[in-house]
Parts: sequence; C-alpha cells; structure tokens
Amino acid sequence: MRLTIYMIVLGLVACGDSGAKTTPDTSSDDTTTTSPDTTSEDGDDAADVPVTECHVGDTQTTTAAQAGLTLEVCGVRLELPPGLVDDGTAVTLTAIEPPLSAPFQRAFIGPVVQVTIDQEGDLPDPYLLHMPDTASEGGYRIGATYVASTNVWSDFEVCPEEGGVVFEATYSAVWAFFRDTEVFPASKEGLGDGTLKSTLEGASQVTWSTDDGYAIHDVDPGGLKSVQVAARYTPTGGSVRQLSITLQESSDHSYTPLQASLLDTASTADSYAWLEPVDGPATSAHVITVGTRIVGSFVVQARGEAATVPLTIEVDVATEPYRFPPESSCGPQD
Repeated sequence: MRLTIYMIVLGLVACGDSGAKTTPDTSSDDTTTTSPDTTSEDGDDAADVPVTECHVGDTQTTTAAQAGLTLEVCGVRLELPPGLVDDGTAVTLTAIEPPLSAPFQRAFIGPVVQVTIDQEGDLPDPYLLHMPDTASEGGYRIGATYVASTNVWSDFEVCPEEGGVVFEATYSAVWAFFRDTEVFPASKEGLGDGTLKSTLEGASQVTWSTDDGYAIHDVDPGGLKSVQVAARYTPTGGSVRQLSITLQESSDHSYTPLQASLLDTASTADSYAWLEPVDGPATSAHVITVGTRIVGSFVVQARGEAATVPLTIEVDVATEPYRFPPESSCGPQD
C-alpha cells in the first residue's frame, strides 16, 4: 500500500520571529498565507522580518536513496533515516488545505503538510517531522493526526526543540500542530478552595482542606466540567493521608462521582479505593452546582486490603481551571 502523510500548510511561516500570527488569505481558492505581525507595541512597523511564502500545492519531490533523505516545504522538515525506504522510492512533500478546523480551545500554529512515500507497506521504523512554532502566545503545544473516517483530530504529544517541535511517526496520516488557546497555571497545587469530609463505616468523620491539595476542573466543548479534588494532611508521626475524588458534570449541572481514594502511608493503616466502572455506581449521590461552588455528598463501596466498606464523602469546593501538561512522548503511540 502507499504510505501517505498529509501536512497542512497554513501559509506564510515567519522564520526566526516568534510573534507571527496565522491568518488565512481567503482571496484565492488555492493559496493560504500566514502573515507575521509586523506592528510593534508602540505602533511602529517591525523591521527586517524574514518570511517564507507558502502556497497550497507547493511541492518537493525526490527519489530516496539508502543513505536517507531530507525534504523541506514551508519550514516543515521531513527526515527519513538511512535504510528506511528502498532505493529508488519516490518521496513527495506537498502543502495542502486544512481538512478540518482546529479543535475546541485550540489554534493552528506553524505550517501543517502532504507526504507521499511510494512504497508498499508501513515503514519499519519512524521518520521525524520537524514543525516550526511561529506563535508568540502561550499555551501547551500538541500534535494531531486527522482521521478521515470520522472527520476528527486525534491528539498526540510532541517534543519541543529550538524554534518548534518534533515527533516520530511510522504510518500514513494527516498531521497538524496546535496550541491551547487557554493558558493554565504551571502547577495544580493550591488551586481552588474548600473541604471534603469522609466517613468510613465504624470510624469518626474526618474533615480535609484543599489548602494542602487542589480543586481543579477542565471543560469539554459543551462547557461541562471534569473535576478533580485532592486534600491532604499529615498526622502526628509523619505519615501522609490524602482523600481524592473525580466528578463529571452533567447537562443539568449535577455531578456524577467517577473515582474516590483514601490514602494513608502509615504502616499500620489501610488505604481504600473506588472506581465507578469497576466497583459500580455511587449511591445516595447528590452533588450539584450552588453558585460558584460544588456541594453535596455520595456513598461508595471502598475497597481496602482487608475489606470493602461504605465510604461517605461530603463535598464543598470551588474549583479553578487547570489542564495537565503534555508529557512529551514525541509522537502518536501505536
């Protein structure tokens, strides 16, 4: 089969200027350009901004040799290591139109690309794709492959390098490079406020504060929150205790418990865990939005080392937005 990689070039790529902005030129049906922001904060024109002009259909083609090859179009560089393709194999890199708009809370940055490797079967080892980062805005960087059968972007993590990002791939795909349009705090610790209260069957109620912990949320395209809360304290003797929960907001703004865990590092103590798909749904669950806070309670059957016991959790928290950073795994994982 033919291995085809698509790369969307959104237009002019500002080389060496991190303040470039991506703005499609809709005056032509077959050309997309990215114009750098050449106006400084005081209104003066920025001088000597190098620009590489990119057009839909720009192509570079070569016949691969066992020694490997490098192709570059619009600042995007494809590297095939030695021995990855057969001698005489045609490799083509072409700029194309984006097949789909950017996902929720994301924006295209840098160019996006098409590669055709005229060789049967998937490659046995990965090639490298280097993509320039021309955006001055913050936000996590993320790669994606376009899935034509479902018309969606499938995310993967990229590795940063000077001037952009790089990732490995071994199969035919449509590639894109995005930034989050929301900028999140560097750490989740200390975000949000409130308390959790826990009662294990046969034990006294314990009150936990998020002052040592966090209460955070992320949102989906419908604006509904995924909530994580963790609260800790250190009893006499130096052991650490932590209660954590995960909640998912529904369209009526109530919350469904998904996970709860009670950790105690003391050598004589037991820890407990509950996970909705494994242990069954929570009972007596009533967790709702009240103003800016999430309040309510639920009961789960918590698994401990010695026994499974009812665990009642009361919630009263206000969350702050947070998104876990990419782990830089450097490409789509098979």
